[in-house]
Parts: sequence; structure tokens; C-alpha cells
Amino acid sequence: MGIQTDGKNGLIGVDVRMYNKSGIGRYLRSILPGLINGTEYGYHLYGYEEDRAFFAEFPRTEFIPLTSRIYHPKEHLELARKIRPCGLYFSPHFIHPLLKIPAKRRVVTVHDVFHISSLSIYNPLQKLYMKTLYGGCIRKADGIITVSEFSKSEIGKYFPRALDKITVIPNYIDRSNFYIMDKRARAETKERITAESGFDFTNEFILYVGNIKPHKNLMRLLDAFQQISNKKLHLLIVGGKEGFVGVEKDFDRKIAEIPRIVFTGRISDEMIRGLYNLAKFFVFPSYYEGFGYPPLEAMACGTAAAVSDIPVLREACADAAFYFDPFSPESIARAIDTLDSDPALRERLIHAGTERLGHFSAEQTLRSHMDVLFGE
Repeated sequence: MGIQTDGKNGLIGVDVRMYNKSGIGRYLRSILPGLINGTEYGYHLYGYEEDRAFFAEFPRTEFIPLTSRIYHPKEHLELARKIRPCGLYFSPHFIHPLLKIPAKRRVVTVHDVFHISSLSIYNPLQKLYMKTLYGGCIRKADGIITVSEFSKSEIGKYFPRALDKITVIPNYIDRSNFYIMDKRARAETKERITAESGFDFTNEFILYVGNIKPHKNLMRLLDAFQQISNKKLHLLIVGGKEGFVGVEKDFDRKIAEIPRIVFTGRISDEMIRGLYNLAKFFVFPSYYEGFGYPPLEAMACGTAAAVSDIPVLREACADAAFYFDPFSPESIARAIDTLDSDPALRERLIHAGTERLGHFSAEQTLRSHMDVLFGE
């Protein structure tokens, strides 16, 4: 059933609480402007007050503030109370209202099922709650979007009846944001980052972009970095610690032990683009992903990538990355040593990365979302 353009049926509700975050936030930022500008519908955007300014210039939108914390049971009561009548309610992640809401259709994007997987760090009670959230959103959704064939198979493993509802729409890399910079722009970026962080760009460095949650596997990367042959090489880690419990102390102690490791914290996309361009190569040791943005962002910036040999990254990167065993610090160290010492290999991967990016189209991604959200 398509969305009608009259009355309440022409209104679309969207959960935008994670708009300013990494991961799901990047996904939402990549599609929401296109959805709004590409349709004539009105939009109710449900988010946190501190993010209201991000949506000020969007046409035909009304911002409706929420206060309850994501993953807290209270959010479902607040969503049921505040969501207004609409033709479609869209959740860009699996936190979808469990209670009845006045929406004619519901569509949800489930990026992965890490929270309930065998690799999850959650305890049995937490997993049970997360499985309730996944099960509720999947059961109530009229359509489910996921971002890779790997994630579709993982969803089907836990919720077989969901398979008929799932459409796989790969993410794309925003080429207006991630691209190969000219010499002048690189020099300006060096000056800015040096002024803000004190990093000396006479040092060669490799780059990691992401957060420090356990499945990102940063502790094994740090163990591997202690083993590499080139003791002049630096490692820059870009990302945030928000929403994570239990590892900050160990992480901070570890990077304090190795002066060649620099943790920048969260920085702007502009600064991240500069670091991708300036890095000797990129390393991504995650052992579970729904898609994996950062290696493709690195490729878009003309940088070779070494990544975990896991199915979803094979699906995303194909032959455009150098693979290692994410559960072996020795394998990660060998990968770093190999790329560090082989400029011809780095150059080959750079060319392969440019070709690989042709498989991910912004236009096709948006069109496919339109088909699922608004199509007959």
C-alpha cells in the first residue's frame, strides 16, 4: 500500500535520535535529506532537543522532542504517547515502538543483530531484553531494510519469519564528504590538526576510525601494534567512547603505555577526511559489523585498507582490501608490517578501492529506500 498525499496519510514519522552519532547516525544523515527533498510529504522528526538545530533548514518538517534514553523501557511509553497519526513511521535502527502507535505502515532498518549474537558482550538478562526489542520491531514492521546479505542471513538465523519482509540495500559512501584532497587542502588539514592535537605530521601514521566498543576489537589492535617491526610508525585512533562501559580504563592505560598511539576522540567529518587522506594506510580490526563504513571511506580518500577477514567485510570490500584474522594480534601485526613495507601493494589496493566504490551508488541507495518506504 503506497502512501497517500492527503491528510494524515501524507505525514511521515522518523526517529532521528541518533542523527548526530556515528554508524546509524551516518546512515540516517545519508538518506534523510534525500527522502525529505525528494518527496512532498510532511515529516515529524522525533529526536533530542540538543539536536533540533540539525533539522532547522529541512522543508515540511516538525521537530518533536523526546527525553527518554535509547534502550530504556521508558522510551516505548514516550513514543506511544508522542507519535502522531501518520501514513508511515520509519525507524533507522531496531529500537522501534513496542506499543501501538497511530501509523498505517511501519518500516525499520535492522543493521545487524550483534546485541544478541554469540559474540555479544551482553549478559543473559540484557540479551533477553535486546531479543525482545528485535523481535518486537521485526514482528510489527511491514517492511525491513538491512544493509548487507550477511546481516540478512544473521536476522534470518534468529527470526526466520522475517526473511520475507527483508530488502537488502547496501549503504553508500558520501563522495561529497570523502574524496581525495589536493595538496593545498592536505597542508591546511595538517596545520589544523597539529594546532588542535599537537600531532607531528613528520611521523608516518596508520589510521583507525570507529568507537571502542568490544566488537571493534581495539585491544587486539593495540596488542598487535606493540609487535610491529616499524617502531617509528604511529597509530591514530579516531572515535568516541560514548555509550560504552568497562573498557575505558584498560584502553586509556594501554594507549598511555605506547606513546606512538594517539587517541583523538570524536572529531568532525572534515578532519576525518583529512586524516584518511594523510594516513599511510587504514586498519579496521572489527570482528562484527552490519556493513562497515570506514574501509570504504578510506578507499574514497585514496587510502589502502587492511581489514578483518569476516564475511561482511569480504562482501563490502571484495578484493580491494588486505585481510587478516581479527582474533590474532600476530595476524594483525603481520598485515600492518606487510602494508607498511610494500608501497606497490598499497598502490594496487588504492586502485582496486576506487573501482570497488563504483558498486555503491547514492542514487540507487536512495531510490531503493523510496521503493520500500513509499512504493506500492
